[in-house]
Amino acid sequence: MKIKVSRIKKEDIPELIKFNGRMYPKRDKIEESISFRILNNPFSQQLYTYISYLEDNSIIGQIFLMPTQFKYNSEIKDATWGMDYIVDEEYRGSIAGVQLCKKALKENLHFGIGLSEVSLKMHLIFNEKIISKMTKFIKINNFLSLFQLITKRTKQIQYTFPEKIKAGRTVFQKVKKAEEIISDNGYWNSDEILEFSRNNAFLKWRFFYYKEKYTVYKMQFNTDNAKSVYFVLRPIVWKGLNGFLIVDYRTNSNSDFDSILKAVNKLSRLNNSAVTITGSTMESLNKTLKKRCYFPFGQKMDIVTNFKNIFTDNKINSNNVLVTFADSDCDYYYGNNKW
Repeated sequence: MKIKVSRIKKEDIPELIKFNGRMYPKRDKIEESISFRILNNPFSQQLYTYISYLEDNSIIGQIFLMPTQFKYNSEIKDATWGMDYIVDEEYRGSIAGVQLCKKALKENLHFGIGLSEVSLKMHLIFNEKIISKMTKFIKINNFLSLFQLITKRTKQIQYTFPEKIKAGRTVFQKVKKAEEIISDNGYWNSDEILEFSRNNAFLKWRFFYYKEKYTVYKMQFNTDNAKSVYFVLRPIVWKGLNGFLIVDYRTNSNSDFDSILKAVNKLSRLNNSAVTITGSTMESLNKTLKKRCYFPFGQKMDIVTNFKNIFTDNKINSNNVLVTFADSDCDYYYGNNKW
C-alpha cells in the first residue's frame, strides 16, 4: 500500500467534502465551511490544504492550512493556521499522519492552537515550539439562569443589538461595514507583539460574510483617523445556557478593553444573556477580565509555531502574542452556532 501526500487541487474538493463528512459526522454545512475557509480567504493566493491518499486517489487524511498574515518586529509575513488535522482511523497506524505534518510544516510558516495531545506531540517532534497559551474566561451574568443547567431548558432569545451602547463615558457604535474600522494597515500594537492582521479584507471576510452571525461595535472617538477600538460578539448556547462569545477585539489601551467589557455587560443584561465567554493570551488583559468578574475555565490552549524569529528562549512571554477566538478556527464550532 503506497500512501502519497500532496497539496489539494480544486478537482479534489468534492472528494475532500465526502472525506470530511465521514470524519466529522456531527458537523453540518461541510461544503460551505470548506468553501469559506479554503476558497474565499482573502489571503489565499493558492490552496494550502494537504491530503494523504492511496493509489486509487481515495483520501485517507488531511491537514487544513488557513492563510493569514502577521506582523512582528516591523515585518509582515504570510503564514497559515493549521486545523482539522485528521487521519482515517483505519490508517492511523501508518505513516500518513507523519507525512502530512512533515510536508505541511516544511513548506509553510505555520501556527496552531488548541491541538489534541497527539497532534501537539507531532508538531513538537518537527521542531515547533509553544510560544503562548490562550486562557478561556467565562462570566456568569445571571446566577438564577444556572438552574437551566439542571432543567436542560434553553430559552429562545430574540437578540437586540442597538445602534449605540454607552459604557460609562464611552459610546460604542454598531459597525455596518469593514471599512469603518480604522487601523495601521491592519495592525494596532507595538513591534514586540506578534499580531495577526485585521485589515479590511480580513474583517469583511471574517465578520461580514455571514451578516447575521456576528455583531461588530466600535468606540466613538473625537479624534479623526485614530485606530478603532472594536469588539465582535456572537450569540452561543453553552451547556444549555444562552450566552455571548466575544470573538475578537482590538484596543489602544487596557482601559479601552475595560470599556469593551462594560459595553458587553450592558448588551448581556439587555438580552438576558446568562454567560459571556472570551479568550485572552495577554496577561495585562487577563487582569482586566478578572477585575470584571470573568473566571478562567477549562484547559489553556497551547499556541505553537515554526516561526523561528520569536524563539528567544524557552520561556513563554504571556504579553508578546495576541490571539483571539477569531484566529484559526477557534469559534467555528463553538456552542450551537456551528457549521
